[in-house]
Amino acid sequence: FEVSAMAGKRDESVLEDLLKLAAAMPWQVSVAIAVISFFVFHHFATLPPVKPIVAQPGQLGQALGQGLWHALVVGFATVLQYVVPVVFLAGAGIAAYRRRRAARLHAGVRADPTPDALNRMSPVEFEHLVGEAFRRKGFTVEARGGKGPDGGVDVALHMGRDKYLVQCKRWRSRQVGVATVRELFGVMT
Repeated sequence: FEVSAMAGKRDESVLEDLLKLAAAMPWQVSVAIAVISFFVFHHFATLPPVKPIVAQPGQLGQALGQGLWHALVVGFATVLQYVVPVVFLAGAGIAAYRRRRAARLHAGVRADPTPDALNRMSPVEFEHLVGEAFRRKGFTVEARGGKGPDGGVDVALHMGRDKYLVQCKRWRSRQVGVATVRELFGVMT
């Protein structure tokens, strides 16, 4: 979740955060969450109405509280039973699209295994290519990079209980500058 530098001010809404979360997961997981969330919220949206009771003067606040709580749960669940699944299905679509795009990049480099194939890629495409290469080696890949600040971690890899952090740099020359090595060391530290 991204937070701006200003005192706790958020850059994104909860729905945008959910969409990013859903897009970062495998598309199959996002679809499963969409289906499950629909049924869970639908259950609460269709709760039977609260039975009217004759409350004693000392129990009036408790009876009103129960009725208000029931109305809030049913009201929010009625809206969320449609909104949350749509957000997760959209995230699943984004994840599937990214996966197909990464597979096409990998196929393109296999068809043209020259430095020119890599030089034509944008930095984000290169990150996706690296993630796809590790995915094909059996790793679970979590893309973290992109156009925004990523804290020096472009791809997180998982294999069993092990976790690896990858920073992607695509160089057109064979020498890497000292400043870049120091930056990488700082991220590692």
